[in-house]
Amino acid sequence: ANYTKKGLLESADGGTVFFDEIGDVSQLFQIKILRVLQEGEIMRIGGNRQLKVDVRIIAATNKDLKAACLKEKFREDLFYRLNVINIHLPPLRDRIEDVPLLVSHFIHKYAHKRKDIMMKGITEDAIHILRNHTYPGNVRELENIIEHAISFANNAEILPSDLPLYI
Repeated sequence: ANYTKKGLLESADGGTVFFDEIGDVSQLFQIKILRVLQEGEIMRIGGNRQLKVDVRIIAATNKDLKAACLKEKFREDLFYRLNVINIHLPPLRDRIEDVPLLVSHFIHKYAHKRKDIMMKGITEDAIHILRNHTYPGNVRELENIIEHAISFANNAEILPSDLPLYI
């Protein structure tokens, strides 16, 4: 590197870093994160000395990290460092009662993209269809469905016909 630039962990010094899909990271990345957790040190790209950082790491995954440890795909020492407080959030298919609230949130999030229609909500028939889907893609799939529906809607409310065909 030709210049010094703070990276993510240095910028987060004194705060929190969120790593999504930690179960998919490389072995090299696992070693680097383990060093941060154990030693509280990082090295800038192109740097020649260790820098102390104080960061809290929150990580999420849809993988079974314990099983990945047994298969030697995930470092067991890193697993135990990360697994101090474990919050299990069941997949959306196991908490279908959350669908209406999430739909409302995603409509609010994406309604501004339509300049020609003031999106107000979704019909009960459309909610019924969404409640009967299994969501292999979890909450991200529902978000994409709502973004799709808003893009194709011709009314202020999402109708069943606005939902993707596979639903």
